[in-house]
Amino acid sequence: MSTNKVLMLINGSPFDNNGGLGVHTHYLCDELRKFGDIELTLLCADYYTQDGGLYLMGDEKKRVQPEDWKHKPNHYRLLEVYNTNQLLTRIGFLQKMITDDIFLENALAFLGHERFDLIHLHDANLWGVVKHLRALYRCPVLMSCHLNLFLSHDRLPDDPFYLYDIQQEGSALYASNKLLTVSEYYKEALQDEYWLEGKTEVVPNGVDYEFLESIEYDEELKKKYDKPLVVFVGRMVPTKGVWHILDAIKQMQDHHFVLISALSPTLEPCNPLAHEIKKMKEQYKNFEWHNFLPQEEKWKLMKIADIGIMPSLHEPFGITALEWMGLGVPLIVSDTGGLKEFCNDDNSILIEPTAESLIGAIKNYKADTEKLRNAKETARRYSWKEIAEKTRDIYLSMI
Repeated sequence: MSTNKVLMLINGSPFDNNGGLGVHTHYLCDELRKFGDIELTLLCADYYTQDGGLYLMGDEKKRVQPEDWKHKPNHYRLLEVYNTNQLLTRIGFLQKMITDDIFLENALAFLGHERFDLIHLHDANLWGVVKHLRALYRCPVLMSCHLNLFLSHDRLPDDPFYLYDIQQEGSALYASNKLLTVSEYYKEALQDEYWLEGKTEVVPNGVDYEFLESIEYDEELKKKYDKPLVVFVGRMVPTKGVWHILDAIKQMQDHHFVLISALSPTLEPCNPLAHEIKKMKEQYKNFEWHNFLPQEEKWKLMKIADIGIMPSLHEPFGITALEWMGLGVPLIVSDTGGLKEFCNDDNSILIEPTAESLIGAIKNYKADTEKLRNAKETARRYSWKEIAEKTRDIYLSMI
C-alpha cells in the first residue's frame, strides 16, 4: 500500500479544548493516524507550556530527537512551535507577522528537505506560511473553514489591520484547491459571500460518545449547589451570547450559573466581557467563573448541570451542543447557524439569541426524558471515526 504524505497546519493546539478547532484537530489526527496509507505531520502552536519540540503521537505523546522523528505505524508526527508573541504584544497585525515568521522558520528548518503530497490548513490564519510551503512542495492545498472573520465579526473598513486580515482570508479561500466547512449553513454562507461554487464540501465536527457516556454523575459535587445549576462552556467572546448570560444572572437569583470560559491574562485588559464578569463575581452570589478549568473538572461540572446553555449569536457548527447531548444534560440552544442542522425541538430547547428568550426558557424548563433520549441518539451519529474516513477520502481524491 502506498503512503500519502499530508502536512497539516493550525495556528492553535490540538491540546487546547477551549474551542472547536482544538477539539476537531485532536480527534481528527488521532483517527487519521490509524490509516495505513496516510503519513500525517501536524505543525501547530504551543502557547502554554513553552516547551515546543518534536513528538511522535500514538496512544501517548512522546518527545523525540530530530534523528528519531520518523513515521511509525499508528502514529503521526507533531511539531509544536513555541510562539511567545501572545505575551509580547496585543497588536493583532504584529502578532500575525511574528507568528508567520516563526512558523515558516520552523517548517523550513525541520521539513524543508521533505516532500508532501497535500497541505491541509485549518482556517486562514497561517495562509502567509502555507502559500510559501505550497510553492516549495508543489502540492494542492485543502483548507478547513471553522470560523471566517469576515462572516463572524463586525466589519471595520477604516482599520488597515482588519483589511489585511480580510485580504489574507479571501486569498486563502480563492487560492486553496478545495474547501471544507463544518456545516451546510457555513458552506452556503461562504459560497454566497465569495462565489465559491463547486470547490466546497461539508465535513462536520463530532464527539467521543463513548467517553461522554463514561463520565459519572458526582453526587457530592452536586450537593454544593442548593439551586438549579445552569452551565455555559465556550470561548469568552460576544458571539457566544455571553452578554445575554450575564443579563440572566442578574435577573435570576433563584438559579446558580457557572461559566467555564478560558481567557488569557494578557487579553483581559482589552476584553470588556472580562471586566464585567470580574465585577459581577463580587456582586452576585449565584455566579461563578472558571478560567482554564482542568478538563476532568469541566466534565464533572457539565455532567451535574440541570441545564446546559448555548445562546450563540453566530455558530458555524457548535460542537459543545453535541457534548451536552452526549452527556444527557438538557440543552437550551440558539436556533441559528450550523446549530440548526442537528438541534431541533425533539432533542433540545430552541430559542432566539436574546436575553429575554434565554431567561424565559430557563424559567419555563420542564424535564423531558424523550428529548434527552433523542439528544443522545443525535450525539451518537457524529462519530470521529466516520469524519476521519470522509476526510481521508477527500485527501486521496485530491492527491
